[in-house]
Amino acid sequence: SSLLDATGDPSTEKAKTLDNFRKLTDHILKNGITKNSCIISLGGGVINNMCGFIASSLYRGISLVHITTTCMGMVDAAIDFK
Repeated sequence: SSLLDATGDPSTEKAKTLDNFRKLTDHILKNGITKNSCIISLGGGVINNMCGFIASSLYRGISLVHITTTCMGMVDAAIDFK
C-alpha cells in the first residue's frame, strides 16, 4: 500500500505538504509568535523536519528546540545538523 514505507510501517512522510505547512504557520501566527519566541518540536523525524522548516521560514534566528522521540529522528537531526 502507498501508506506504508519500505519497512512496512505506516509512513508519515506524506504529512510534509504545503497545505499542512500553511495550516501550521497560520495557527502559529494567530497565536502571537514573535522572533523572540521558541518553537519546541516533540516527536519524530517528520515533526522535527516540519518545525525546522517552519522556524526557518517564519523568523530567521528564532529559537528552536528538538525533543526527538524516535531513533530515526535523533539520527536525522544529528546528521543533518539541525
